[in-house]
Amino acid sequence: MTRKATHIILLMLMIFSLSAESQQLMLYPDLKIARIGDACWLQMPVAFWAKDLAPHQKMVITPQLRNTTDSVSFPSATIYGTRAYYQRVRSDYAGSKDEMHLRVSKSGEWMDSCYVKSIPWQPWMSQADIVIHYDEVDGCDNVVRSHVQSFRIPSQFERSSASSSSNFVATASFQAHTDRIRHHNGTANIDFPINQTDINPDYRDNRAELAKIHEAIDKVTSDSTVIMHHISLFGFTSPDGPYDFNTKISYERTLALRRYISEEWGISDSLISVSYESEDWQGVRRYVEASNFDGKEGLLAIIDGTTDPDARLQQIEKQYPSAYKVMTDSLFPRLRRTDYRIDYIELYSESVLVSGESVSGDSIQQQELRWNIGEFAAEDDWNPQPTNSPITTFKPWVAIKTNMLYDLAVAPNIELELPLGAKSNFSLMAEYNNPWWRWDRKSQCYQVREGGLELRYWLTSMCRGARPWLTGHFVGVYGAYAIYDWEHNDVGDQGDVWSGGVTYGYSWPLSARFNLEASVSVGVVAGDRRHYNAEFDSTHLIYKYTSNVFYAGPTKLKLSLVWILGSKSKKGGSL
Repeated sequence: MTRKATHIILLMLMIFSLSAESQQLMLYPDLKIARIGDACWLQMPVAFWAKDLAPHQKMVITPQLRNTTDSVSFPSATIYGTRAYYQRVRSDYAGSKDEMHLRVSKSGEWMDSCYVKSIPWQPWMSQADIVIHYDEVDGCDNVVRSHVQSFRIPSQFERSSASSSSNFVATASFQAHTDRIRHHNGTANIDFPINQTDINPDYRDNRAELAKIHEAIDKVTSDSTVIMHHISLFGFTSPDGPYDFNTKISYERTLALRRYISEEWGISDSLISVSYESEDWQGVRRYVEASNFDGKEGLLAIIDGTTDPDARLQQIEKQYPSAYKVMTDSLFPRLRRTDYRIDYIELYSESVLVSGESVSGDSIQQQELRWNIGEFAAEDDWNPQPTNSPITTFKPWVAIKTNMLYDLAVAPNIELELPLGAKSNFSLMAEYNNPWWRWDRKSQCYQVREGGLELRYWLTSMCRGARPWLTGHFVGVYGAYAIYDWEHNDVGDQGDVWSGGVTYGYSWPLSARFNLEASVSVGVVAGDRRHYNAEFDSTHLIYKYTSNVFYAGPTKLKLSLVWILGSKSKKGGSL
């Protein structure tokens, strides 16, 4: 390689490096913060996060103000990929009216959208940092990947007042990588009065149990070298009681703990994810496996072999009454619990933090951090207007469908599909087809009446891939019954047939209330065929003979338009 060529390559690399650095410095060109009156206002761009957002993903962005002793969160902003958006719209939960919701736009029309929110001013904020959490979240609000960026607010911020509002634009950032996230795990056995879901700190041992959570959260929030990142709550109930009721009570009691934590520490709901399990049968199994119960193997066989949880418990009570009593007295109260996990991020050591300079030191932690403190430029006459984009959701009831391929074949048809539970992967579909035509002086006949049921299993869970209501891959088993009369040129066949088989299909969300579904079925058709000749303008049918009908192979091909019916739950605006 010649010296001239080498110089050209080095020059190109320098230009690329400078370009990359400039992009980093322009990452937050519109970040502003100011005290105006009794409020602290924050403006930041958010929509650019969506440039690499997959259709099934959503990004939750939560700004915080934080110093060594205090912290408070601004309302969250959530950006939805297309499928994640449809899942949220069909979720029957609108969220807080103060949150900001954005749907990914392929045209990029809103890519420069800014988040503008305020919180009540507190004196400690003049010595705070801006800490921005942005989390990739799955369909059940569990954090998949997490990131944090932080900005040091300059001392000029102290001079902001009701009469003078200096505003500051950040031009550089701090980034902590996800491998610096640490976890603290714990369990709280919160007791509730029968059939109640509100937390009463003075009920039984609740004060001591809540103190565990207080101690864990206080330990993180009081440490100036870490940032509270996320709290995960996992609720459980014991098997005693009806399964459906336990499912409802487990969810509502876990939500009650989230409300308690949010109100106690001012932590945004978006930083607290909720999961629940209707009945902790795994905990029952571990307990039995470690016990000295008579007939332990039989107990384990019931736990592993009976799918209906209510029948499982009744069987244990009937066949092993002494073991059941021990579990009721000693085990079940411990299974009514909430496990929690506090995620926090290690940031920096105060001794090496120098504004405007790089972090020095040789520790692995410090080497993994990239610390670039930029300058803040003063601005005047900023009159912030809060941005609001709440989301209108609805509660789906039933899906009404028509197979457009049958419609093209002049075969009117209708289908109804209903999920078997809000969190279930099963649904039940009923269909009815009724082409009933005669023409050409009654010598031609095309008449079919068919009804059937299909049980479907949706292969993708609600959590993985942000599956909107009744979308994604599915398999099914079906059964149908039909009567028919086909006549052509005064010769025809009548009969009735049964059919059954298996189905595979896929459904795409088209809009908030419409899907497009494609499926194919294979199976068998069996019945009888009565052959006849038609006389006197088909007013008399002359019977000829009867034969059996049997067919095995493809039985149905569908391309269905799906209309989802449901009621609006909360109306807060539009996206």
